[in-house]
Amino acid sequence: MLFRFVTVLFLSYISFCQGELNAEYELTGKSIYISKIKKNWFDAVDYCKNNGYELATIENEQEDSEIINALNKEKPDSQIWIGGFRHPNEHPFRWVINFKKIDSTVYPNWQPKQPNYSKNDELCLEYWNYPAKSNIFKWNDRKCALEQIFICENRNTKPKKNKSFMEYNYFPDSSVVVNSEING
Repeated sequence: MLFRFVTVLFLSYISFCQGELNAEYELTGKSIYISKIKKNWFDAVDYCKNNGYELATIENEQEDSEIINALNKEKPDSQIWIGGFRHPNEHPFRWVINFKKIDSTVYPNWQPKQPNYSKNDELCLEYWNYPAKSNIFKWNDRKCALEQIFICENRNTKPKKNKSFMEYNYFPDSSVVVNSEING
């Protein structure tokens, strides 16, 4: 009886641990990790960086399509953080890895009528699966404090070291930053 109890306990522990693991996919030019844990956007950036990755960027239609295919295999939540953000006083979104503007000259995949800059507090970029349970993932601006799963990436050719958005003092108003570790 004790052996059965220990076996069940051990198998339950293994199942629980596997629930925290990320799903890994090799794409053209990069690998991605789709988290199974939820974090706000800032913590997702830190989590990716602390593990040698970046919050995912999408530079072209092929990358977008490959990531969406991976998402459809995983059937994740309907909202997933990616590496775009904007300053409260600017409207163009930028990629956190290189600060490139996300505009019509760069591949955009926005939901219709997005970004909508709702109440000027939707400063972070997500994949949004709408209508829910469809295979359609498009970009949406969202409040950074919300906890969601996220996608990290590791490009095969590492870009040169860029300053982080905090080093650029991109969010100088502490009311915008929700992560107390970032605020110090």
